[in-house]
Amino acid sequence: MPQNAFADAAGSFGDFMVPLMSHEYFHLWNVKRIRPAEMWPYDYHGEQYTPLLWWSEGVTDYYADLTNVRSGLWTSAQFLGNAASDMQQVESAAEPWSEEDGSVATWINEVFVNSSKLYYPKGSLTGMLLDVSIRDATDNKNSLDDVMRALYSRFYQKHKGFGTADLLGLLREFGMPDADGFYQRYINGREPLPYESVLPKAAIAVVRKTTAVPFLGVNAQPNEHGKLVVRDIVPGSAAEAAGLAAGDELVRVGEVETRPDSDWASKFRQQYRGQGGAPLTITAQRGGQTVTLTTQVRERSSTAFTLTPAAAATPKQTKLWRGITTGSTGG
Repeated sequence: MPQNAFADAAGSFGDFMVPLMSHEYFHLWNVKRIRPAEMWPYDYHGEQYTPLLWWSEGVTDYYADLTNVRSGLWTSAQFLGNAASDMQQVESAAEPWSEEDGSVATWINEVFVNSSKLYYPKGSLTGMLLDVSIRDATDNKNSLDDVMRALYSRFYQKHKGFGTADLLGLLREFGMPDADGFYQRYINGREPLPYESVLPKAAIAVVRKTTAVPFLGVNAQPNEHGKLVVRDIVPGSAAEAAGLAAGDELVRVGEVETRPDSDWASKFRQQYRGQGGAPLTITAQRGGQTVTLTTQVRERSSTAFTLTPAAAATPKQTKLWRGITTGSTGG
């Protein structure tokens, strides 16, 4: 890791290292000890196909965030802002996908369109929704913490791994309403996570704003000569319609110069926002020759989320929020 990724000039850990360290620290429990059955025992000779990485990695992310807010490393606003960022990342996926599928797909390098790595943020949000739901149904007497402790005592300490059926059984035991239905809709299934119906129960207000954003559909990376070289083209995108090809060197997109040392993609989005269908030219170098390609500005929807403490929260909502951020149960 580069030195400036660890701390700033004053020696303070920043936005990158604090969540990374808390995530890896919680792995001492979740995965190092609490493991899917497919990983008990570990077998380093081959892939470990399991549908539970949404729990092993994603819910570990949730507990990393809880660790940060409960310890005072994060403010409540930082905790909510991080969850909102996870929501935006999940909802920006090109099409609906199952976090169970993503858990298995990571072993076969499925990294396009429905990136398997999304089981981190989606799993984290799933953990948050389960936590709120359990606390709400039990009047804050139980929480997802109880599920995690039971996995530790009933599986790790008995020298065995757990399966999805075991996890669902614990969720039911500690008060998760319709645990099986939740699993089929949101974990095994592809329905959008129910942010708006669940999070307000813990005094979290959810604001969703969807806008149309210009989308070129090209992945271009600098080469050793400082030229921006096209690596991949998204099917159905403006770049594909123009005839842009892998190996082309991007020079200009419309009026925006595509220099590797500038955030040209943001400039493109700003320049052509609201101009869906307008003519667009792409200038590139191909085989030493300059080519000018024509297409149209295409847009795709982008959803932004804002999470804030709810105004005029009820005593129960306030109790649940306090329980989540402090790790407490009861009154």
